[in-house]
Amino acid sequence: MKHLLTFFAVLSAMTGHAQQVETIEFGLPIHSMRIYDDTVFAATNQGMAYYSLKDKDGVHPYTDVCVVVYDFVKNGSRLLEAGSAGQCYYQHPQQPSRVYKSQPIGSGVMGYTFSKSADFGRCWWTTGYEQELLGRPSMAFNPMNTDEVLLYGLNEYVDCICPFLLRSADGLETFADVDFQMGEDRLMTFLQLVFSPDDDGVLMAATTKGLARSNDHGLTWKYLTGTTTLPGYVSIGEQYFVGVCFDDMRPNLIYALEMAPRNSVMSFTPYYIYRSVDGGSSWQVVGSVNMPDSSGPTTGMRGFQCYQGKLVWWADCRLFVISEPQLLIPITNTPTAMPAPSADVEQPQMVYDLLGRSHKNGRIRVEKGSKYIAK
Repeated sequence: MKHLLTFFAVLSAMTGHAQQVETIEFGLPIHSMRIYDDTVFAATNQGMAYYSLKDKDGVHPYTDVCVVVYDFVKNGSRLLEAGSAGQCYYQHPQQPSRVYKSQPIGSGVMGYTFSKSADFGRCWWTTGYEQELLGRPSMAFNPMNTDEVLLYGLNEYVDCICPFLLRSADGLETFADVDFQMGEDRLMTFLQLVFSPDDDGVLMAATTKGLARSNDHGLTWKYLTGTTTLPGYVSIGEQYFVGVCFDDMRPNLIYALEMAPRNSVMSFTPYYIYRSVDGGSSWQVVGSVNMPDSSGPTTGMRGFQCYQGKLVWWADCRLFVISEPQLLIPITNTPTAMPAPSADVEQPQMVYDLLGRSHKNGRIRVEKGSKYIAK
């Protein structure tokens, strides 16, 4: 297990403030990541490992058993671990003894089973949804109503983009299919749903076609992004967002992570970090992170969340932490179209991404203490 911790400075042209962005190298592929009591726990190919957000003293093994762990939940010193790639655990954030489990039916039968436990896995029961799920579910819990839960995912057994959305208002005793309506006809998939921490029934969704907001528990949705143009690119149309989260210390702030398109000369996949200060009505790009190409399989950037005011997510073997995202200065208030860089065009000498790494084909230049879009 590698114990490598690197720091990069993000310079603010307006305030001169430099904050440290951490990249923590776990050295092994991360299959799942959760945060408990200021500590990040990760399931890896050699068991469980952890990193303290408070002490920052490196990555340590949490268990002595060197086996592949695909998913897990934790309650005190107790762990529930998944030893197969198809099995997933979910935990109620306000009631940690309430856990849920999904896994493929198997034996050539299509669908997933879904069960629940009120005593952290000692006893399992079927949920109020009597049918099999036709795709691996994700869950969204309402912090203002402990009994409201949404299940969402994609039907994996049909030749179409067919997302599903289920709602329970009684702690998964019963379910109802949500016949949700999107504001525009886009063939999208829900990648992350999150409830507002202080406005009951309000949801944000990261989708493959933009960010969307619902004010009625997921019944109707309005796209908030999806047709803007990002710095350094010709108009890209609908945008692919992999994550969205409310700031748990400042509920008026919302963050989102977009996987942006790439051009033919890039050796990385660019990701943009967005921030909204008005409940999602308007958005500003406040940072970029470039994910280098990999010769092997990659997870992409996943697990985007806000914990104690910090932005945390992971990709492949690395954990990323931005300690003070509320202080990031917008790259541009109104993104405008600019030609994509080409190989025969002279590039700026000093080009950096959010982590301070120089890139020949990047778009954000730092020169003489100022930060601006490279032309």
